Amino acid sequence: MKNIAVFTSNKYVIIGFFILLGISQISAQSLNVYQLFEEDFQQSSSKIATKSSTFIKSNVDVKQGFFTLKKGLKPTIYVDYNKVKQVTGDVAPLILKYENSYSLNILKENNTLINKVELLTIKLKNQNEINNRFDFSSIEGFDNLKYIFIQCNFDCTANDISSFILNVDPKVTIFYMVSNPS
Repeated sequence: MKNIAVFTSNKYVIIGFFILLGISQISAQSLNVYQLFEEDFQQSSSKIATKSSTFIKSNVDVKQGFFTLKKGLKPTIYVDYNKVKQVTGDVAPLILKYENSYSLNILKENNTLINKVELLTIKLKNQNEINNRFDFSSIEGFDNLKYIFIQCNFDCTANDISSFILNVDPKVTIFYMVSNPS
């Protein structure tokens, strides 16, 4: 009888272990944060070098789509200090550019300009700006968002970016780059 009780409790421990392992695998796979380097922009056809994760071959199309939007002349919305400064192009904008994280509150307003946006870029000028969390659960209208690009003018990590961007659709790929302002 004692052997049956030991076997049953061991079975539950093993099952619990595999459940925890599965949960950690799922959460690791849902994190789509990749670091870019200056060389990636100079040679967009080369593989993306990452320090925090491996950029696997199935994501080559994601990388190419990002660089096509980032480098091309696409209709763009420019936002600074909670005001739309400029909208370029004759069709619905595909890119939304923020000059700082203090302007993110403008997205909580009902704004039809962002419905077609595929790329959101945010420039973070200092470490304090990373504390202005960007929570997608309170924003409507980013139905076509594919990429988020964050340019840090200070040393930031994938963990910093993951704590800055909250509740984003797992299909959205987040790129970030550390750059030194001139």
